[in-house]
Amino acid sequence: MTRRRIIHVAVLIAISVATVLLYFPKYDPTVQPVGEVGYESLSIADSLVKGQGFANPFPVPTGPSAHLAPLFPAMIAFVGAHTLDAPSADYVLQWLAVIAMTIELCLMPLLAEHMGMGFFAGVVGSVVWLLARIQLETVWEQTFAAVLITAISFLMYDGLRKQFVWPRLLLCAGLWGVSLLLSPVTLLPWIAWLCLIYLRREQRLKQKLALTLLPFLIVAPWIVRNYRVFHHLFFVRDNLGLELRVGNNSCASFSFEINVFTDCYTQFHPNDNPEENQRMAAVGEYAYDQEQMRITKAWIANSPRQFAKLTGKRIVAFWMPAFLRSEQKILTDDYEYSPKRDLFVSALSLATFCGLFVLWRKNRDAFLIFIVWLVAYPGIYYVVQYNERYRLPVLWAMTLPGCYSVITVATAIWERTRRPAAPSLTTDQ
Repeated sequence: MTRRRIIHVAVLIAISVATVLLYFPKYDPTVQPVGEVGYESLSIADSLVKGQGFANPFPVPTGPSAHLAPLFPAMIAFVGAHTLDAPSADYVLQWLAVIAMTIELCLMPLLAEHMGMGFFAGVVGSVVWLLARIQLETVWEQTFAAVLITAISFLMYDGLRKQFVWPRLLLCAGLWGVSLLLSPVTLLPWIAWLCLIYLRREQRLKQKLALTLLPFLIVAPWIVRNYRVFHHLFFVRDNLGLELRVGNNSCASFSFEINVFTDCYTQFHPNDNPEENQRMAAVGEYAYDQEQMRITKAWIANSPRQFAKLTGKRIVAFWMPAFLRSEQKILTDDYEYSPKRDLFVSALSLATFCGLFVLWRKNRDAFLIFIVWLVAYPGIYYVVQYNERYRLPVLWAMTLPGCYSVITVATAIWERTRRPAAPSLTTDQ
């Protein structure tokens, strides 16, 4: 092993140790059983453990569900079924999330090097991530989706530059299929990347077809299950109408946390409103969601300016959250709102745009991969209520170009200061 590789391995070990120490899990003996906590992911997992199927995401049983994608609740159910009690299950989930974040922060330097930005651009990104104390998600899928998306991006980049051998193609297609079952929001980035693949000549037609069909075949059994249960075709989840309704109404703020604080969320969501919960139980989950979709479309048609204002604020919150500090300062829980994290993300966004400009000139393929994630992924979150965790799966795609731009500028300045001055020409008088 070369000296350079030894240094890289040592740095990755240091990042791993720092991540584990910073996010070290805490065993809490007071943790309630998963079905009593109030998170849809935990409630569905509890239903699975009890043998009631993928069902009942809310306090009042509503029957079979497609409110969430299947993979994450299934993972929680597996942990719950193989641990002694709720505190033990919670502790295991914390460890799994810490391991996932550790892997992601170690992948970032490797991905930066793979894309020609340099190993230490990713190291700087990982260090800044830790200094900003980016939140760790244990009861939602975002932390796990982030590491999966980062891993997929290695293969996405390769797919634009060279022809896949079949083992790597199958791995790429398999990871895409898993990502769709974990976080269906990856659908648009997958389609955008496929469009790039079809426009390029690096892959043969059979490879292109395999990359299109194999992920769909992985997802297809869940779509068939949903059709058999609900008698309607839809992609993985059926909760879009409800999410739009909760985020777009006369009392809504741009932020989920603010809506909870002001009780606006309570007025509309079955998780907190028993009447809405019972309404869903009466008409069924799919019919209820379609009803919420119709109500929301009517509200948007009657209140276009308010909808545009909410959408604009959600876009700002995703990219430059520090600009909305005056509205979020009512939140006092550091997990719900951190001015330090918002300042980090806002500064990172500015650096990201600079980094993308540099990549456009130096490495067009890397530029395209970042654009796929940064443009196609967050679109849905501009029209539903903003939550900081929604950014986590693509925060790496903001971090790497941002840190790359900083290192590029710093290197240019350093080289310029070290360059010997040209000798001055003087003439004797």
